[in-house]
Amino acid sequence: MPDSSQPSTGNNGPTPKAGTKRPRDKTSPSSAPPPSTKRRRARGTMPPSETKARRDQHHLKLADVKPEDEKLKLAFYTHLRMMWGSFHGDVVPELPALDAISAFEKSRYVSPDDLDVFTASLDAAYSNIIGGAISAVDSMRQAAYHSRARSQIAANIYEMDEHFLRVTYSAILSFGLQKWRPDVLGNFGSAYNQVHELIAIKTFQTIAISHAYSRLSPNLVNLANHKLLSRFYRNYVYSYIYKLAKKEMKAAGSVKKGIRDTNTYKRRKETAEERTEFLRSEGYRSRVIALSEEVECHSDDEPSFDANGNPILDAAGNPVYSIYAKSARNPHITEFFRVVDVARAQVKAATKKRRNIAPPRTRVPSNLESDISQRFPVGVPLDWFEPNYFNALPAALRANYTDAGIALPLAEDISLDNNDYKTLKKTPFMKRYGNKVKERYHLPSEEELAQMDKSGDGTSSDEDDMDV
Repeated sequence: MPDSSQPSTGNNGPTPKAGTKRPRDKTSPSSAPPPSTKRRRARGTMPPSETKARRDQHHLKLADVKPEDEKLKLAFYTHLRMMWGSFHGDVVPELPALDAISAFEKSRYVSPDDLDVFTASLDAAYSNIIGGAISAVDSMRQAAYHSRARSQIAANIYEMDEHFLRVTYSAILSFGLQKWRPDVLGNFGSAYNQVHELIAIKTFQTIAISHAYSRLSPNLVNLANHKLLSRFYRNYVYSYIYKLAKKEMKAAGSVKKGIRDTNTYKRRKETAEERTEFLRSEGYRSRVIALSEEVECHSDDEPSFDANGNPILDAAGNPVYSIYAKSARNPHITEFFRVVDVARAQVKAATKKRRNIAPPRTRVPSNLESDISQRFPVGVPLDWFEPNYFNALPAALRANYTDAGIALPLAEDISLDNNDYKTLKKTPFMKRYGNKVKERYHLPSEEELAQMDKSGDGTSSDEDDMDV
């Protein structure tokens, strides 16, 4: 992104910024009126699909939850995971077998709305732990123990007083249920599902008031608000978990991959923000900062796991991360980012309290490319690209960078004693360093660009190639 003055303008408006597509001539024949919206309007009046309507019925938006209730919601969702015995967000909780649902609904419970009966059962469970609950809790805590290193949910549950866990599991068993397994894909109003919801809410209220979830610091002001907890419950079970279950049914492993990709991309975004902020704080020109501003400028990393799914640690006990290759990026820029990261770590160590510094990561380069996003950054300087890689791209892609600037000198022109490029203005920078860099990139000629514009507008013809 060059740090020159405003772009020049012509008859067709301002010159596009680096990385943006060349504008079409608004007077060209291709500037036809937009297609009729009649079909779009008709489609918009159609009722939503049954799947979407069902999902949206229970979905809570962020704005629907008051800030003071956020930690209460988190504690309740932890409670649901504890009852489910499911500690990892990338694993769909176990769903019930159809015969288990059928057997339950043919047994003792005709109406799940009998709160008096349920309350009596829960009170009995609180004072008289059912024997089967002890073994169920022991089994669940063993699973939480082995998962606590990779799951904060498991760690929180493992730290809970065993009595609270036994009370909860006694309530489950007192209703004739061997396991707490709501029918996520079924009717939320069925007797089976209503009982599961009541068990979840009532047991949460019973143990939370005794500070079972004090580790999560929930605000208990609304703990007795059954309607609020019911909304939280249905959002989690019949919207969030429902979507995960449907996704997993379509493609096994898709939930784990989706959450992994989300977390990986989030780390990439954080890296972009931190590197960009550091470059600004160090007084670099905007052309250098543009190397880092877009998320797509950076590569992905992922924690490494062994064959048993356990995280791989280095000799100091720190997690090992695999860094994906980014073949489009200039190795010179990759090395520049590594230097920036070392400097960032030095600043953090010198200015922050140790408890506020994330543990260091051992990063191991990988030859694999990330499959999360292969998009190119848009407003990036030309030398972000590896020259040979860029020159082999189709002309239509290279044309998007005709106005891109140059950010750094060649590697051989940078040294500890020679870093004046940081603050040089555009003209002296290009004269001293930038033009040598730009010579390595083959941009489309004006004739090629003009021909591409003609082809895009549909005005090109065979006559253009005839000798007349």
